Amino acid sequence: MVTGFTLEDAQPSAEAVFETRELHRIVSDAIGELPNDQRQAVTLHYLRRLTLAEIAILMAAPVGTLKARLYHARARLKESLIASLSITPKHAAEQGLTMIEVIVLDVVTRAAVNHEVKWPSDGRDAKLGLWRVILLKERAGGRILPIWVAPSEGDVIAMQLEHVETPRPTTFDLTTHLLELSGAKIEKVAVTELRNKTYFGTMWLNAGGSKFEVDARPSDAIMLALQAGAPIYLAPEILEENKSVISAGDELVKWKTLEQSGPQEPEAQPMEYRSVRGFMREAFGKPASD
Repeated sequence: MVTGFTLEDAQPSAEAVFETRELHRIVSDAIGELPNDQRQAVTLHYLRRLTLAEIAILMAAPVGTLKARLYHARARLKESLIASLSITPKHAAEQGLTMIEVIVLDVVTRAAVNHEVKWPSDGRDAKLGLWRVILLKERAGGRILPIWVAPSEGDVIAMQLEHVETPRPTTFDLTTHLLELSGAKIEKVAVTELRNKTYFGTMWLNAGGSKFEVDARPSDAIMLALQAGAPIYLAPEILEENKSVISAGDELVKWKTLEQSGPQEPEAQPMEYRSVRGFMREAFGKPASD
C-alpha cells in the first residue's frame, strides 16, 4: 500500500542534513579565524542582519572603517572557503560548451483522480505519489525534460516558484547566504550529463573575478539557481537523445510520456499527474501565477 506524502518526507534527507552541518562547521571555522574586529563586523552585518549604521553605533567605529573590515573579511573568507571546499578552477567557459537555456516550468506529482489533495498530506491516505517531477522547458522551444526527484527536493522548488516564504531559512537559503558572505556568486547552472539513468549537474561560480566549476546534483543546482536568479541550462544531447523528453504542445502526449518513462509507483487508487505549484497556491492562499 502506498503511504503517500508525509510531513517527514518534507524534511531534508540525512545526506542533506549532514552536508548542511558540515558546511556550517567549515564556515564557522573560517569566521572564527578572522581578526576580532573583522569577525564582529561579519557576525553583526551578515548573520544578524544589522545595518552598517547600527553596527557603527554598537562598535563605536566609523562606517568607512566597517566597510574596510568587511572588505578584508570577505577576501579572507573567500580564500579560506575555496581551500576548505577543495574548489579548483577549470575554466569551463574556455571549453566552448554550447548549452540550451531552460526554465523551470512546473513541478508535478501523481495525485488521486477526482479527489481534493491537501499539501502537505498528513500521511493517513494515499492521495499523493512518492515522487516529484521537475519539468525543465527550453526557453526558445517546446521541448520539456522531466527529472524525477524526492518530495523534499521537488516541493522546495515548487515553493520557490510560488515565492512561498518558510518560517525558518531552508538549507538553500543558508547556502546562498553563505556564498554571498564568501564573495562568491552563482553565474549559471546546468544539467550536463545523463549516465546510467542518473543526471549530473554543474554550477559555475564567480569568486572575486575567478571562475570555478563545481559538481552538483541537478536538483540542488536548480534550487540554488532559483535562489540566486541564475540561468539554468541543459547539455544539447540530453534533449536530443533522451526518450523521456516531451512536447509542450500536446498535453495528452505529455502525461502519457511521463507515465511510461518515470519510476513505476504502486497505486491504491486511480492517479494522475497534477501540479505541485497548484497545491502550494491552495495551501497558502496565493493567486495563480505564470
